[in-house]
Amino acid sequence: SRWRRRSGAISVLMHGDDFIAVGYRDDIKEFRKAVAQRFTVKDKVLGTDTRQGEIKETRVLNRVLRIKPEGWEYEADQRRTELIVRGLGMDKAKGVKTPGEEIPSWKLDEEEQPIERDQVTRFRMIAARANYLAADRPDIQYAVKECCRGMAAPLQKHWNLLKRLGR
Repeated sequence: SRWRRRSGAISVLMHGDDFIAVGYRDDIKEFRKAVAQRFTVKDKVLGTDTRQGEIKETRVLNRVLRIKPEGWEYEADQRRTELIVRGLGMDKAKGVKTPGEEIPSWKLDEEEQPIERDQVTRFRMIAARANYLAADRPDIQYAVKECCRGMAAPLQKHWNLLKRLGR
């Protein structure tokens, strides 16, 4: 949403009781005052002016935001990745360079088989975690979308795609 002030505008993201605002320092200060009139405010200001109490790195919704001389850096919640890998039992698996791959034609019949009933819930749980992580990781978004196509009735190809993603 947008909050307007005479000198400009700031962008605000709300998630539950967390507010994240981006804009000019003066506008952010005015926004903070307006929010503090209705709520108890605990805030951190990420910025380059450490003399004014601004910090260079913080966590927002388990994501790391930091300012470096080259610019802003954003790091996804690493725990999600670890939970996906552990959930697939692939802690010791060899890594791959791409999160997805095309299924060879000679494997198509095998790939169209439904996965075992006891694996369906596990598949959905891991695919849902991957879907959450994909919002922060553009490099895996397509592969995750292909995995999630199998949420209603997971097939072996969806399970194999999920395992590839875990590697």
